[in-house]
Amino acid sequence: MSKLEEEDIELLATNKQLKILSDFFLSFYLGSQGNRRGAGSNFHSLKEYNPQSDDSKNIDCTSLAKDQKLHSKQFFEDKIVEPFLIVDSSGSMKTKEDKINSLIYFFKKVFEYTQTSCKSLRVLAGDAELQQDLELKLFKNYSVKEFLAQTKLNYGKQGDLAKLIQSASTKFRRRNFVIVISDFIDSEAAFKELSLLSHKHILLAVHLHSSLESEIPQSGTFYAKDPETGATKIIDFSSQDFRNNYAKIVELKRTHVQKALLELGSNCLSWQFSTEQSLASNIKSFMSINSL
Repeated sequence: MSKLEEEDIELLATNKQLKILSDFFLSFYLGSQGNRRGAGSNFHSLKEYNPQSDDSKNIDCTSLAKDQKLHSKQFFEDKIVEPFLIVDSSGSMKTKEDKINSLIYFFKKVFEYTQTSCKSLRVLAGDAELQQDLELKLFKNYSVKEFLAQTKLNYGKQGDLAKLIQSASTKFRRRNFVIVISDFIDSEAAFKELSLLSHKHILLAVHLHSSLESEIPQSGTFYAKDPETGATKIIDFSSQDFRNNYAKIVELKRTHVQKALLELGSNCLSWQFSTEQSLASNIKSFMSINSL
């Protein structure tokens, strides 16, 4: 059975960084759509009190004592941030299952800090054949066993991230904070969908990668099977030329993904997440890059 790393659970139980990150994500979301005055909790300004339209509970006592006049507090309209996770559960993601669990757990904790108006975290996962639509209750204290049972994903074979994003788009009721977790293998069509998504929603793309993906052991001749397409081929892993060329291709692919994510525009954040490092190290790196 998959697991959550113990250090991740310990980190998330008391981590002060969660508040910093939740404020960062919330301000990024709010900054994309502006602030309006209305019913809310964040102070905006004072206006002369009108008994016909203003709530007496909003009378400002400080200005009353100072000026002997009644003023009513005005507030920014509260924004409801609806978080939505899109998780690529194609064959190539199976080896990253523990990190995916830790990320889902992490985002649940982050959005619990953000506000109380949203009660759940939607998770849509899938490959080319099967999709899972899950819902995690925010502010519910799941045991590790309950959490893993609630978020158990079925990892398939061939990936179709573009189709998964299209399916998720039909479920959005308003402007959402959408988080996409993937290794972005064979993702050209997905980038087009991500671009469309970023025009309507706020997007955080979490790119899972590992330097070990570019390393091949000198193990002789084998049948290699593509986890995405299922295609097989005889390859001589002992060939230095093959290993060097493979490492170059992997690095070019990773650079291409990073560049494509950066080009999605101002409504998109990207997070280069190393599966070789702990969640704590990846969080620290993300905060450093974003000057938090």
